[in-house]
Amino acid sequence: MDVLQHPEGNDHQNIRHFMKYGWQGIQFERDALTEKCLSA
Repeated sequence: MDVLQHPEGNDHQNIRHFMKYGWQGIQFERDALTEKCLSA
């Protein structure tokens, strides 16, 4: 809510960046998720 109430602020940069660039602005150097092996 703070980001919406203060659009010119500089906190919460990850949220502000996503609001501005959307999914196209997200890049990962490696796989973001990996499968986890579960042992019984």
